[in-house]
Amino acid sequence: MPATKSNFQSANSVPRQMMQSVLARTLKVFPFLSEPLCQVGDLAGYAQWRRAVLPKGRLFLQRERLWEAVLPHLRKSDDLFVFEFGVAWASLPTFG
Repeated sequence: MPATKSNFQSANSVPRQMMQSVLARTLKVFPFLSEPLCQVGDLAGYAQWRRAVLPKGRLFLQRERLWEAVLPHLRKSDDLFVFEFGVAWASLPTFG
């Protein structure tokens, strides 16, 4: 029977598969790298979500404006992860 070409195209190209293989072997040898790389993956997922949901080119200087922009999209998803970076007012250092 002749081989037929599949219409399915894998998202994993050969270079990507090689990179994943090297990374998996490296993490087996150096397991302490796993946690930082997991955090990087979480942040990358957040960056993808942010590009998909938030208006392009918009910088939010106040968290209230950010939440006003995000709230309409929250109802469309079951899972939501939010990273809020900043300093709490009570934790501000005083110099004097």
